[in-house]
Amino acid sequence: MMPDQLGKEIVGMLHDSGMIKVFPKDNRDGWMLHSEIWSPFYIQMRPIFSTRNSKLFMDVIGDAMARLIEDAGEFSKLVGVASAGVPISVIASYKSGIPFCYTRRIGEFRTHTEFRCYLEEIDRCGDSGIGYGEHSFLEGHLEDGDDLVLIDDLITSGESKLIAKEIVEYEARKQGKEVRVGAVAVVIDREQGGTENLAKHGLCVRSLVPFKTKGIHWLEDKLDEREFALITDYLRDNTRYQDPADREEMLQAWG
Repeated sequence: MMPDQLGKEIVGMLHDSGMIKVFPKDNRDGWMLHSEIWSPFYIQMRPIFSTRNSKLFMDVIGDAMARLIEDAGEFSKLVGVASAGVPISVIASYKSGIPFCYTRRIGEFRTHTEFRCYLEEIDRCGDSGIGYGEHSFLEGHLEDGDDLVLIDDLITSGESKLIAKEIVEYEARKQGKEVRVGAVAVVIDREQGGTENLAKHGLCVRSLVPFKTKGIHWLEDKLDEREFALITDYLRDNTRYQDPADREEMLQAWG
């Protein structure tokens, strides 16, 4: 199956399983994303492997991610980004035969700069804040020369991937290992600046569903006409949707 056909199948499956939620039908307040941007749609992929179609999701997404990773380069390990990226990395590892590690969820950090300051504080005081196990931010074995690709469900701003990159590099330094983190593979790229942000930090992004340029159009026959118009306009320029008063006016006009 061609990449676009796979992407269309995946985004259609997510919609039909109720994992692509739309304003105001599913939430009259819309959604505030982790990047602190308001959005009229929300893609919730965490339940995908707990549905009745879990095996189908595993097969389709696993095969597609394995192909995406293979096309992106030669990698010695996958790294699942906590938490939504962990099950996807498991399936991608099984399908591709590439071993995987995964990051642990650590606090609430908005940016990688905040997280880097946190790591610097740990180095000063010697307390990771993880009071059990081996006090590691990364589960899995790193080896000298590892070339790693970060795995996640989707990307918006890209900050969670930069935090994951910081985690891998921090753990590698602790272990005296030389590793490289130069790529990210996701199921969906919302195309809202994340890819460009990561490129500035040496990370190349590959996705199965580029949502702004293709994914939303693959969903056109599944959305109400006004829902489709709203989301496409939002994806062109989200700044005009960030004022709560403007959103309230839009909601009243919606009826």
